[in-house]
Amino acid sequence: MAPRPPGPTKMRTSHLLLAATGMLAGTAAIILPNRFQEPERVASSELEERSGPAVRSQPAAPDRPNPKRPRVTGEPPRPSTRWVEELAARRTAVPEPFTFDRRNLPQGVLLQDGSRATVTFTPWPVDEARAASTVEVVVGERVHRDGRFFAPLTNLDLAPGSYEVRVNGHPCVGHFRMPGTRWLYVQEPAATRPVLVAEYTSGCFMSGASVREYERSSGGYVAADGERLPMAAVEDLRARVLASRPRRGESSAQILEEPDAYLASLGLTDDVIGEHVPEIKRLCVGDWRDHDGRPLEIPSELDGLFELSAIKRMLVEHLLYAPERSTTSHSTLIEIPGEPWIYLSNESNGPDLVPWYVAAGDERWYALDRELSHALVDLAFENGSMRRRLERTSNWRETLWSDTAVWNTLAKRTREALALVSYRMVAGWETVEERFAPEPLRGLRPSGPRLPAMNLLVREPETIDWVLVRGAGERDWNDVLADYERAEAMLSEQTWLAQWKRENGGRIGVWLPLGIENLHDRSSIRELWEDEAIGGAPELAISFGRPARHGASRSFTNLGGGVLSADGTLVVFRSSGPRGPLGGVDRRKVSLRTDGRYGLVVPGGELELIE
Repeated sequence: MAPRPPGPTKMRTSHLLLAATGMLAGTAAIILPNRFQEPERVASSELEERSGPAVRSQPAAPDRPNPKRPRVTGEPPRPSTRWVEELAARRTAVPEPFTFDRRNLPQGVLLQDGSRATVTFTPWPVDEARAASTVEVVVGERVHRDGRFFAPLTNLDLAPGSYEVRVNGHPCVGHFRMPGTRWLYVQEPAATRPVLVAEYTSGCFMSGASVREYERSSGGYVAADGERLPMAAVEDLRARVLASRPRRGESSAQILEEPDAYLASLGLTDDVIGEHVPEIKRLCVGDWRDHDGRPLEIPSELDGLFELSAIKRMLVEHLLYAPERSTTSHSTLIEIPGEPWIYLSNESNGPDLVPWYVAAGDERWYALDRELSHALVDLAFENGSMRRRLERTSNWRETLWSDTAVWNTLAKRTREALALVSYRMVAGWETVEERFAPEPLRGLRPSGPRLPAMNLLVREPETIDWVLVRGAGERDWNDVLADYERAEAMLSEQTWLAQWKRENGGRIGVWLPLGIENLHDRSSIRELWEDEAIGGAPELAISFGRPARHGASRSFTNLGGGVLSADGTLVVFRSSGPRGPLGGVDRRKVSLRTDGRYGLVVPGGELELIE
């Protein structure tokens, strides 16, 4: 076995690109209800019923990505839990013969270590007339998330047919990670597998991993830096992991619904929490003032947000599932070979790094044992991310009351409630609220205008779908409503707008108060009106858009801008994309300010592109 230098083994960033991409997608795109439900325990027989055997011998067909694997219910799939499911499936899979042809050959094998290995392809079923083929492979770079190395199979010459594959005498199962690439995963026995700790960091500008392995030695395990792990300590750790199965009333879903006993076990009794409610309220309310900058009393209608039951629920959410709030994420994978074979993963950013996702044989659960976290962290490098995350929150009982990350959801709800209170301070809100929905909810700023800058979605739209309010002077909601009704009357006369909306699934927004003062293009628009003698004055600024693709019902993608004159003439001064207002004429970006082109629609007429 080739010796390794002490210290973290760094994996090349390029090989972690797939894992990093999956991690970002997993954290950015998944929103599921009931995410605190306790995972069900899934037996291997049930796994097979749901998605087929964990590993099948693959027919002679083009390689494909991993088939869907069963996941624990009630919890959004995270990158590290998927890793655990993948590794557990490979470990428990029953080796079966592979079917190969000339276009469908294995690309390489994943090995624990060593500079060379012997791969044997034995024809199946056994046929004395067909001899086994033996290939020597050279181990390449460390690429796999459980610390394995990739050994490429080059110039492989196999007759089409079925084969039993072994590496150094150990059976292989399939490992499909990327389309078009087939890797063979070697099932080494527990006696040759290390106790492994792999820590991963993934972000927009960096990705990396540190792998620490405790190799099997006399009486236990030893790391490359000389750190020893006695066999008794490994067995104690195994017993602790197996004892972390949640008992009745200890699942995350049950704790979330009935948090009192769990919080009390951590020293967070009702009396302790109650003492900090005023501090939490001040943190969430912030510096709330009226339009003249005077501090305002916190309305009594907000008291329900700060009831003890609501505070306790948010505390439990943070303590059990504190999310990473930056674009850089950290995760940990731990492997303990033996019977049962144990894999653990963790992505927590909260106190004491819980929960741990555990795969032990054919069982799955989330472990909430905080002492287990400390025992597992002891296996990692002293300067690793897991230790840093644990140390960073070591005094969480003192700091969580003023931690904005803990109370972020409560603060958002508080700001929205205060925003609605502030809107009622301005005359006419009751009428406006019947016809518009504010998005987003924003309160008054110190020494700001009476009307906040905000968007209003039209509840029952006709021509106009949303209004961009730009508060100014002594205007109130009655002025906004009057401007909106005038704008709707003007736009309804321009029939081309209804046609564009219908054909492109478009939406129309307008700036209020009326005018073009909010536009960056206002100088070139005024010059155009003078040079081309367009009828009337540029009076109404329009925004063209479509609902955003990511599915947010109240978010729009900007496709262009236009201006309507008093006599109904429409000038489209900016357009982007094939569904923009000028998309049917020219799919390129069109801008009056940059290239001098614009679209012109006279009342009752058709669109004309003016070069």
